[in-house]
Amino acid sequence: MIPEVPYPSRIPIGATEEIQRATQIRDAAARLKDLAASRGRYLHDELEQFWRLVETAGLALRASNMELGERAGLRPGYFLSVARKRQRPHLDRYLMALTGIIATANERLFDVEHATAPRQLPGQDAESTARLSVERDYAELLVLSRSLALMARDEIGRIDNERPNDPLAIERNRKDRELLLKLAEGFDRIEAALSAVVEGPAEPLRVRKASNVVKSVGREIEAWFEKNGSEVVDSTMRISQIAAGVMILNLAGAEMKIATSVVAALVGGKKIVELFKGKKPKHD
Repeated sequence: MIPEVPYPSRIPIGATEEIQRATQIRDAAARLKDLAASRGRYLHDELEQFWRLVETAGLALRASNMELGERAGLRPGYFLSVARKRQRPHLDRYLMALTGIIATANERLFDVEHATAPRQLPGQDAESTARLSVERDYAELLVLSRSLALMARDEIGRIDNERPNDPLAIERNRKDRELLLKLAEGFDRIEAALSAVVEGPAEPLRVRKASNVVKSVGREIEAWFEKNGSEVVDSTMRISQIAAGVMILNLAGAEMKIATSVVAALVGGKKIVELFKGKKPKHD
């Protein structure tokens, strides 16, 4: 049985990647909120950014839909449904959701911005960071790994049901499927390793094995991006799912260099294709 997971702790000082992601999410939410509040409505492109932000916030801030909903004063399932169903919310709920994201980010960044938490030990390397992530958050990571594997396989099923005629679309689907399958199989491996940790959380060998699996999967996914960077997926739904996988691997201790760039692309509205080609986004 998986133990109940409380709200995650604040981001520690020295966790540069997590701090950057939380700050990006908060800044994007604050910008959208200010624009909508000042004119009394939101524009369509801002709604698109809102959906991406809602999809990304929980993972970047390590917050459940329940926590986000409570902080926003909305029902627990609101954040899950509004983005997935591409709903156009009333202005008051739009602003409340953004306020909830900002409040959650503020909580995560509290120790960083008030300098009350102990700094990371100077000798703490990537391996010890990964072990600490697994040892501290194994129950939450287990639930997320299971969910991400299912999401990836659901999207693979949708790709298999598509019948595009355009050769470029066929090749794009092939690449999307390849990456999603790597994520699904990788998270299956992580789930199996974390399940062993749940059975014996005090056993260092199980924690070390799970952290090694996380790092191994992270290296495989990052290698795929390095090889196929110019052909990265450009579908909004698949970007969200793949970004979720990348961020969870990073939170689990994989320390993937691309994680912050993926979040920036999502909340900033950039196309990940342009990001990995090293091009500046085109302006309308």
